[in-house]
Amino acid sequence: MTTESFRASPAYESHLSADAKFHVNSGWRRVDYFAHNSSPDYESFRPEGFEGDAWSTAVPVEHHAVRNTAGLFDFSTFGKIEVAGPGAESLLEWLCTNRIARGVGRITYTQMLNIEGGVIGDFTVTQLAPDKFVAITNTGALAHDLKWFAERAVDPKTPLAGPVTITDVTNGWACFGLWGPLARDILQPLVDISLATDDFPYMHSRDASISDVAVRLSRVTFVGELGWEVYVPTGWGRWLWSRLTEAVDEAGGRRAAFMCVDSLRAEKGYLYLGDDLTADRTPFESGLAKFVAMDKTFYGRSALEGATEPTETLQCVTVDEPNLVLRGGEPVTGAGVASKLTSGGISYTLGGAIGYVYLPTNLPTDVELTVEVDGRQLPAKLALQPLYDPTGQHFRG
Repeated sequence: MTTESFRASPAYESHLSADAKFHVNSGWRRVDYFAHNSSPDYESFRPEGFEGDAWSTAVPVEHHAVRNTAGLFDFSTFGKIEVAGPGAESLLEWLCTNRIARGVGRITYTQMLNIEGGVIGDFTVTQLAPDKFVAITNTGALAHDLKWFAERAVDPKTPLAGPVTITDVTNGWACFGLWGPLARDILQPLVDISLATDDFPYMHSRDASISDVAVRLSRVTFVGELGWEVYVPTGWGRWLWSRLTEAVDEAGGRRAAFMCVDSLRAEKGYLYLGDDLTADRTPFESGLAKFVAMDKTFYGRSALEGATEPTETLQCVTVDEPNLVLRGGEPVTGAGVASKLTSGGISYTLGGAIGYVYLPTNLPTDVELTVEVDGRQLPAKLALQPLYDPTGQHFRG
């Protein structure tokens, strides 16, 4: 008799009790959706074709909970790389396009480039101390990013200011994300610090306690709503998930998972590494210019000089089909364009399908485009992004 081998969050048993449905990413079992959230009221949202076979009405239920009340996510599988020592700051400033050393408690969203200026990394870096940082990266990107950090740390061309240690601390920390309009109301009674914006701004991280258990709160978002990632030593993970679940349930929120992340992030224009962000596209082509500090030196910078105004950029298109899910790879044509979607999704907030595609930068907004799906030629519109909450008031408030 053999037993399936996999890695799992400390909240795994709780997920099973909520009838979670899983997929596997880099050996981790991650939740697609919680079947106990299913509702026949959303059956009319079932996607067309084979996409509908793996879909559940729980997905729009979880989506709307995040937009209207709150959703609790288990992101414990995210990679966590600690960079420490006298050379930590200089290594990260060399590896990352954005400025990293902003002060203890600051979080920076950044990319990492190859020598040709293409995007090979996409993550956040939190400064924990003057000489200690942690990078939070995608589950599937951890092995690559660890190797890249280690290789650059011993490269004689890297301008290190001193010794540095690079440690995979993924197994040491559970991470739960709480997002939605009620996130502050839910979390504030549990913690011993103020969560008011003046005391705890967006893209900051703070140490706190929940029932005398030390946690770290990071005010970031990948769904476009107010909220925090809550980090706790793995040994306390099962207890903390139970505590947060109880508080979310009492407030009328829901446990939520990765399938609704697809729809939430598509509405906000948040991008996927390996799909939207690739090694053959610069951050300027990918619409990430504001995260590139051209006034500092970093790996791959020389390839960007003279390329800050690209002829093609990643743009958003919408298709007015309420039950269509765009996944990436669908051909896009029209006005002399021949391209393919890099990724896509469905919008349960706004209705219709959303896709991302590299197109000529100077296309008029009223250009007539077509997306081919299963042999059908569907009209598509060029859309300004983000489609949802364009000013970012929801997550900054």
